Amino acid sequence: MLLSTAEIDRRYKETMNDLLDKHGSWNKIPREEWRQATEIARLHHTINAHEGKVTRQILSQYMFSESIIALVNPDFSGFEPKQKRADKYVAAYQWLDANPGIEVTTAGFAEVAEVAYPTALKFIENNPQYFRKVKRGLYQVRDPKSEREADK
Repeated sequence: MLLSTAEIDRRYKETMNDLLDKHGSWNKIPREEWRQATEIARLHHTINAHEGKVTRQILSQYMFSESIIALVNPDFSGFEPKQKRADKYVAAYQWLDANPGIEVTTAGFAEVAEVAYPTALKFIENNPQYFRKVKRGLYQVRDPKSEREADK
């Protein structure tokens, strides 16, 4: 939710005055409640600075905790963990084992493996046992296990 700077400041002052009334003295306000009010205001100012276009990278750059983000945006359910390249490679090998004999382009394999085009090229170059070059940019998926057994 995009708020004006004046509205952010008004809400912050209102929250701090409520805390003062609740605890009776500035010195008696628990550090966590003070920090929470300050972080909420800082998050709103960050959202304003980026004109409402807030990404995961921006939130992590400014080191906002997920609990503060959830207070400002109740629909926030947490960040999805970033998928590791090794996990993508495991999924790619599983796909290759399940689809022997089909022809696939480099771009098509990149899409299936959910990797960038250059990463798909590197994967294809590093795994010649799984790919037979048909023509430029087109490969046939091989089944190395059955080919080894047939050679015996």
